[in-house]
Amino acid sequence: MGTVNAAIEWIQAKMRVLEGVRKATEAPPDKIGADMTVIAYTPSGSVRPGAPARARTDFHTVHIDLMIPFKNLARDYTRLSPYIEKMATVICSDLTWGGTVETIGAQNLDVDRTLGPDVWGDSPVMRLRFIVQIKIVQV
Repeated sequence: MGTVNAAIEWIQAKMRVLEGVRKATEAPPDKIGADMTVIAYTPSGSVRPGAPARARTDFHTVHIDLMIPFKNLARDYTRLSPYIEKMATVICSDLTWGGTVETIGAQNLDVDRTLGPDVWGDSPVMRLRFIVQIKIVQV
């Protein structure tokens, strides 16, 4: 099975080709520039030891953020809201994320999302965030 880094690379590559997305960074940047930017990263997770002794199941929370600099709530919301459907379609199109994970929506959790003003570093942004639980079995 894959790794969390391979899963993040897979979803970044898929998000990078969405119409309108100008940047999909390899690592979270300090600031969000003028371009529509996608960032995927894992802020948390857990490991479940298993049998045989060296086997384990990894559960990771992956955040997929689409961000633009915040300027005007109505305008920014209108600009990002069409991506709710586009990003959900990509995220759910292959439940193994190209064979990098056993499944998404691990531990019976749905794929959650939020859309609204936020801060990245010290910069105000409008953020569309998908929160995806992934499961990777290591043998």
